[in-house]
Amino acid sequence: MLEPKILMLTGSLSGEISGGMGIATTEIAKHLSAITPVQLIKSGGNFPTIKNSHSINAFTPAKQIVSYSVFPLDKKDPIQYDFLISPYRSDSFYKKEQKKQAGNSILEVIETIAPTYMEEVAFYNQKVIELAQTLPFDVIYCHDWTTFQAGISLKLHTGKKLVLHIHSLETDRKPDNKNTNIYYLERKAMDYADAVITVSVYTKKLICKNYEIYPDKISVVYNAIEQVVQNRIQETGKKTLNVLFLGRLTRQKGIDNFISIAELVYAKFPTVQFVIAGEGELRTEIEDRIENSIAVDQINLLGYLNNEEKNNLLDITDIFFMPSESEPFGLSALEAASTGIPCVISKQSGISEIMASAIKADFNDVAGFAAGVISLLESESLRKTVSEGQLAEIKELNWNKSVEKIKDIIAGV
Repeated sequence: MLEPKILMLTGSLSGEISGGMGIATTEIAKHLSAITPVQLIKSGGNFPTIKNSHSINAFTPAKQIVSYSVFPLDKKDPIQYDFLISPYRSDSFYKKEQKKQAGNSILEVIETIAPTYMEEVAFYNQKVIELAQTLPFDVIYCHDWTTFQAGISLKLHTGKKLVLHIHSLETDRKPDNKNTNIYYLERKAMDYADAVITVSVYTKKLICKNYEIYPDKISVVYNAIEQVVQNRIQETGKKTLNVLFLGRLTRQKGIDNFISIAELVYAKFPTVQFVIAGEGELRTEIEDRIENSIAVDQINLLGYLNNEEKNNLLDITDIFFMPSESEPFGLSALEAASTGIPCVISKQSGISEIMASAIKADFNDVAGFAAGVISLLESESLRKTVSEGQLAEIKELNWNKSVEKIKDIIAGV
C-alpha cells in the first residue's frame, strides 16, 4: 500500500511566539515527513529545514523580522505575502502589529493590510488554497483554526479527505469571552472533517460537550518530547528555592491567580523566589499586581525567553507551577518534568492524565495550589519522590510513537 501524500497546513512552527503548538507542529512535521510524503504550508518565521516546505511570509513579534518565499512547483519566481497569523492573536494585538509593519521598510507589503485579524486570516487562507492547488496531495491535514477555512475549501474543491489536529480550542483560549466567529469555524471544520486528532482525553471531552462532535470521529495522540533525560544537578540543602511559571500571560494559563497563590506561599516561605516567564495580554495587569503585592521583592517577571534562556532557567528551577484554567496538553510541564523538576499542575489539563505523580489542584482552588507548592517547599524528599514518579510516567512518550499514530489515523480516513 502506498503511503498517503499529506498536505500539512499550519499557522506556526517552533521559533515563533506560538507556545507548545509551535513546538508540537515542528516535531510532527519533522517526523511525519521522514516516514511519508508531506507538503507543508505555513505562515512565515523560523523553522527547521523540512523537505517540501512552503512558507507564506509572516511578521512575528520575536524581536526580529523573518521572511521567506514560497516556490510553487509550477512557477519560477517566488510568491511573497506578509501575514500576522497565530491562533492566539486578537484584533487588538493585530492593530498594534499593523503599526509596526507600516513603519518597517524591510517588509514588502504586497496587498493592502486587512482591517481586522479575521479578514487577514481569511486572506491568508485564500493564498494557501491558491498554493495548495499546485501541490500533489491525497489528504489535507490542518492544525488549529487559522488553517480551517483553507482545509474546508480544499476538501470541497478536490474531494480529498480532511483531518484536523486540535492543539487548542476557542473555549480554552477565551473561556469567558469566546470569539463566536472562531468558535463556529472550529465547529464547522470538525463537522466537515473525516477525522479529528486531539492532544488529550480532556480536549476530546470538551469537543464532544461544547462542539457536539461524535466521539468516534476523535482520536487522542499525546504530545511528546525528543527524549526524557534528567540533566539537572539536584542540589540539596538550598536556602532559596525557585518556583517557575512559564507560559502566555492570559487567563487561560491562570496567571491572574498566580499572584494570590504566591502571596499565600510567601506568608510561610518569605525567601522563595517566584519567576514568571512569558508575554501576553495581561502583562500590564500582572505588573500592577506585582507592584502592589506583599511579595513584590520575591516575584520576577522576565517576559519572553528564547529556547536557550528557557533551558537555562529550567536548570535552576526547583518547582514548576502550571495553574491553567484550561490546558489542552501542557507541553511546558512535560519539558520541566523531563528534566527532573517536580510539578504542581491544574487538574484541567491534558498532561495531568499522564503525570499522576504531579501535585494537582482545580484551576480555581487558590488555597489548594498554594498548599501544593508549600508541601514541596517543605520537603526535599517529597520533591525527589514527585520528580522520580513523573520521570517514570513520561518515559514512554516520544515523537516517533506519536507520529506513527498520526500517520495511521491519516492513512485510515
